[in-house]
Amino acid sequence: LLGGYIVWVSFALIWLSLVAGGAYSWYYRDLKYKPEANMYNYLTWTAYGLWILSFVVFFLICCFRHAIKVGIAVFQTTAQYVKANLKIFALPAISYVVIAIWSAGWLWGMLYIFSVGYPEPRDDGMPFLTIMRWDDKTHAIFFYDVFGLFWINAFIIGVCQFIIGASACIWYFDVAGDTQGEGTVGKALKWAFRYHLGSIAFGSFLIAVCQMMRFLFEYYRKKIGTANQDNKVVKVLTCLTRYLLWLMDKCAKFISKTAYIRIALQNTWFFKSAWNGFALVIKNAHRFGAAASIGN
Repeated sequence: LLGGYIVWVSFALIWLSLVAGGAYSWYYRDLKYKPEANMYNYLTWTAYGLWILSFVVFFLICCFRHAIKVGIAVFQTTAQYVKANLKIFALPAISYVVIAIWSAGWLWGMLYIFSVGYPEPRDDGMPFLTIMRWDDKTHAIFFYDVFGLFWINAFIIGVCQFIIGASACIWYFDVAGDTQGEGTVGKALKWAFRYHLGSIAFGSFLIAVCQMMRFLFEYYRKKIGTANQDNKVVKVLTCLTRYLLWLMDKCAKFISKTAYIRIALQNTWFFKSAWNGFALVIKNAHRFGAAASIGN
């Protein structure tokens, strides 16, 4: 109940801050500057902009008040779930520790790969320093190792996401029973390692492919960047490609996380779960947006 009041009070404070900011800009304009001053006009438009923004916020709150109520209900339900399964707080910490141990081992192995090759003088004006030149086979091993880093990291995070999603699904259906939804983390852990490791591995593979594409793009961009550093068209295309690759990576992560939750809920294969989850989000975008905003 208190969480609902906090959310509505937060929205009210945001709206009042915008209105008060516009009023203060208008008052400060009349107090400090004359009408012919440039700052007078700047503060006038600032006041108008804040008031217009406050109207937009008020309009959105009125239009999406039902979605906000759903978001508040989700927020309150999440609090009940966390209260019954406090062990869930340990999962992110454990996953970060596992990732740190794996990354340290990966870095140790990468040092051996970096040492492979033959030394040559540098060709950038400092011939007294040397670099290690690789052949094509060593380059292939390097990229293979980097892809393994991305895949295993995404897999560890995916297992954590699946356990949290499955635990919440189990709690939702068991909260009215004798257990009152307690102890669902252990059951979700069993589901993950007994039934759904393949789906999690495939979802993390898709994420790793997107991340590898971004890595290869940045790798070769730095290799050839100096040759076209003054070409504005190349700069624009480079920025656009970088943004699209970043967007693709974010979409892959979002779809995979949604698929993990649908897998835990319906016990379906990855592609079907990803499509059902994506369709559900699209049909209820305003509700999911409100819930995500309140949660954040």
